[in-house]
Amino acid sequence: MDRLIDLPFLFPGWPSALLRLALAFALGALLGLERERRQRPAGLRTHALVSLTSALVMLLAAMMPEGGGSEGRVAQGILTGMGFLGAGTILRHENTVTGLTTAASLWITAALGMAAGSGQYALAVGGGAAAFIALSLMHHMELRIRRETGPVQVEALLAPGLLYPLGLHALLDDNEVELVSLRIGETPDQPLALVVEPARNLSRESVLALLQSSPDLSEVRLATRPSRSRYDL
Repeated sequence: MDRLIDLPFLFPGWPSALLRLALAFALGALLGLERERRQRPAGLRTHALVSLTSALVMLLAAMMPEGGGSEGRVAQGILTGMGFLGAGTILRHENTVTGLTTAASLWITAALGMAAGSGQYALAVGGGAAAFIALSLMHHMELRIRRETGPVQVEALLAPGLLYPLGLHALLDDNEVELVSLRIGETPDQPLALVVEPARNLSRESVLALLQSSPDLSEVRLATRPSRSRYDL
C-alpha cells in the first residue's frame, strides 16, 4: 500500500480528489438520466461530462501555485461557458420554445460539479437532490397544472361547404378565448387541429362546449394527443 501511495503519478490528497470527481460524475449522471428519459438534446453523457469537467477544472485551479490562478475566476469562466452551451439547447419554432429546462439543468449541473470539485460535499449532494426533485417530481405537478389551466387542443371537422371557419374567431373573442394555433386538413374529411387558451377561468369542458356550439365546426372533440404548451420544456 505504501508503494502505491508513493507512485510518482499520484499527488498528496489524491483520494479526496478522486472522491470529488466521482461525486461530480454521479450527480451529473443522475440529472442527465432524467433528461435522457425525456429524450432531450442534452442527456446522460452531456450532463455527466459537464459536471465532471467543472469539478476537474476547480481541482486544477486549487492546485495551481499561489497567484497562478483564482478559483473565483475559474468558476466565473465555467458559468460563462455554460451560458453558450445552454443557449445551444434552446430552440424557438413559431409559438413554441423548447430546451429551457435542459439549459437550466446544464447550468445547475455545472454548479454541482464546481461544488463537488471544491470539496463542498453537503452543497453538492443537497443541490443535486433538489435539482432532481425539480426535474422529475415537479414535472408531474407541472403537467397536471397545464391540463387543468393551460391550452386546450381540439380536433374537429369543418361544417359542410366551408373551407375555413371564419365565424370561429368572433365566437372565441366574445368569450375571451385565445386561438393559439389552427391547422386545416389537406382534404375536407381530414380534421382540423385547434389549440385554444381561455383568458378567464374556464374549464376544459366549457371550452369544448363553446367550440361545439360553433356552426362552423362539427364532431368537435378533445385531441387524443396531449396539447403542447407554447413553452415545451
